[in-house]
Amino acid sequence: MSSHIAAVVLDAAFMREADWTVAKSLKLIRPSLPILLLDGRDAARRDGLPEWIDAVASKESHEDVLARLKELLATASAAGADSTFG
Repeated sequence: MSSHIAAVVLDAAFMREADWTVAKSLKLIRPSLPILLLDGRDAARRDGLPEWIDAVASKESHEDVLARLKELLATASAAGADSTFG
């Protein structure tokens, strides 16, 4: 059975700054997989985030999460990202 994963959403509250192994591992397996980080502090922050995080959204705003996911999926689709392998 095959599963289609279009994007990954990670919560910053469950990740330590020095421990980005989940995001890094996913990008190593499939580099084209979009990864969105939910952050309760500042959705505009990019400083200190590893290259494996493609976008940040405020977990306080469902509209922001949805908008960022749509952007990531549109970018991945336009780039011809394969749904199974990177």
